[in-house]
Amino acid sequence: MAETTETPLWHENEPAKVESWRLHILLEAGYPVHLAERRDPP
Repeated sequence: MAETTETPLWHENEPAKVESWRLHILLEAGYPVHLAERRDPP
């Protein structure tokens, strides 16, 4: 039987990449920095 290696679906640095992408998108959309950096819903 062949060994299989499982690839993690979520890498350790993924949350940081998502946050960076989200900030970039919100700033491009015209949100002020203080709102774009918020993590909780308004």
